[in-house]
Amino acid sequence: MRLFLILLLLSNTAFAQNSMTVKKGDTVAFDGHLVKTERLVKLVKAEKSNIVLSDLRLADEAIIDYHKEDAMQQRQKLSAAKFDSYLNVLGAFLVGVLATSVAMRVNNEINR
Repeated sequence: MRLFLILLLLSNTAFAQNSMTVKKGDTVAFDGHLVKTERLVKLVKAEKSNIVLSDLRLADEAIIDYHKEDAMQQRQKLSAAKFDSYLNVLGAFLVGVLATSVAMRVNNEINR
């Protein structure tokens, strides 16, 4: 904690040495462009909105991927259930055929 405070104080003093307020008409010792505060605020807001939009886009893509995966799983479950249903119907039909054939044989044995 103590080391952190020392580093924080050193970094603040190192960066603050070259800070100064420039007013219209003042000469400065560097080349570059000055930006008005209002324009800078607009740029910062635009950057924040771009970040929010990109975050929303990523969230939308994640939601779409989740729903695609869920739909695929549900489709597979439905196919498996459909196949099981066909097997149940086939099994019931075969049991019915077997029961009918047994009943016919018993009936033929009784009537003889």
